[in-house]
Amino acid sequence: MYELTSKLFKKVYEYEKLSSTNETARELLRRDGVPDYFLVLANEQTQGKGRWGRGWWSPKGGFWCSLVVPKIPLPSLRAAFSVVQTIKELTPLRAGIRWPNDILVRNKKIGGILTENEKGKLVIGVGVNVNQESFSEELSNGTSLRIEFKHILPIEDFLDEFIQNFETNLKDNKILDKIRGELLLLGERVTVRVKDGLKVGEFWDIEADGGLLFREPSGIISKLTPSEVKFIR
Repeated sequence: MYELTSKLFKKVYEYEKLSSTNETARELLRRDGVPDYFLVLANEQTQGKGRWGRGWWSPKGGFWCSLVVPKIPLPSLRAAFSVVQTIKELTPLRAGIRWPNDILVRNKKIGGILTENEKGKLVIGVGVNVNQESFSEELSNGTSLRIEFKHILPIEDFLDEFIQNFETNLKDNKILDKIRGELLLLGERVTVRVKDGLKVGEFWDIEADGGLLFREPSGIISKLTPSEVKFIR
């Protein structure tokens, strides 16, 4: 059983195995009497998911968590930034954020965020590959802290550090500038896939709501939202 020192997340629902922590959190929100802030944790997910309905391999050894909070700005980027901070604090690894919701180490995906709405609250799913020893060939672009750091990291330590960072970042009115400092590809030439095909240009900046400002070769700057962009590279 996890013992948190959290000031906000007093209620923690823990499970050995779930289909998805986000789905369980949403089910709990449909009941009466749940607190404004709570966590759902699982040692394993059988139907973990990412953006666009993509599956997320979630075996034992990973960090699988959903945070339920009232509406806040930049939920996915705020959570991703908290993961990056946690990795830096617990390991010597350099992590970064690939807009809008991926966390990368050495150009390989180590974590991701999925934010959903339910009953006027946000359900922020956080998945981080912590102690997995290997990945299948089809997941060759994935990695874990254990693979990169060469050490086993207790999930309890990751959870406690992450929650402390997330709570601090909830109150930080300069969080956007800090997020910018961890964004991969910012200021670089990128290719993005949108509904009408591929676009090549420059990752110019992000706006206060987290939208991507994309500068086309003509100099025109347009805003793209996460719901419009399937990938950026």
